Amino acid sequence: MRTEDKKKPRRDAGRALEFSRPKSIAAHLFGETAADWEHAHLLWRSVPAHRFHRDHRAAVSECMRRTSSTMDVWRLAIAGDAASAIGLALSMTIPEQVTIRTDLTMTVLLHNVLRGSAGAALVMSNLIRRMPIDRVDRRRFATSWLAHNFREAWPELDERVRLMKASTAHRHGDAGEDLT
Repeated sequence: MRTEDKKKPRRDAGRALEFSRPKSIAAHLFGETAADWEHAHLLWRSVPAHRFHRDHRAAVSECMRRTSSTMDVWRLAIAGDAASAIGLALSMTIPEQVTIRTDLTMTVLLHNVLRGSAGAALVMSNLIRRMPIDRVDRRRFATSWLAHNFREAWPELDERVRLMKASTAHRHGDAGEDLT
C-alpha cells in the first residue's frame, strides 16, 4: 500500500499580516533591514529617552511612514500633528497587558515627541507611569521622557552637567593624568 507524502504546513500560513521587506536599492545601500522599523513599536517601552539615538529615531520615522489609516485623527497623528496624537493617547484606556493597539498608539505619540512636542512628551511620561510593564522600567522610562522635556527646553543644563563632571574628575585625578 502506498502512503502519500504529507505536505508540511508552511510556518507563516497562519499570519494575518506580513510586513513588507525593503527591496529598494537605497535600502540595500544603506543597510536597512526590516527589523530596523518593524520593531519600532516596541521602542517606547524598551529604550529610555536619553538612550534614543539616530537609528531609533529613523526606525520610528520609517514605521510611521509605512503606517496608514482611514480615520482622520490617526492620519493627522501619524503625519505629525501632536494634538491629534495626544488626543488619541489620552482617549486610550490603560490595558491590563500591552497590545498592538497600545504599542501603535504609544509609537504615534513617541513619533510626535521625537518631532519636538513637549506636550506629547509630558503625556507620554504620564501614560508610561500607568502602563502594565515592569515596575522598574516603568519608572525609568517615564522619568526619562519627563527629563527629556527639560533637556529640550534648557539644553545648557546638559552642558553644565558635563562641565561639572569634567571638573570633578579633574580634581580627583580621574581625567587620566598622573598626579604623583
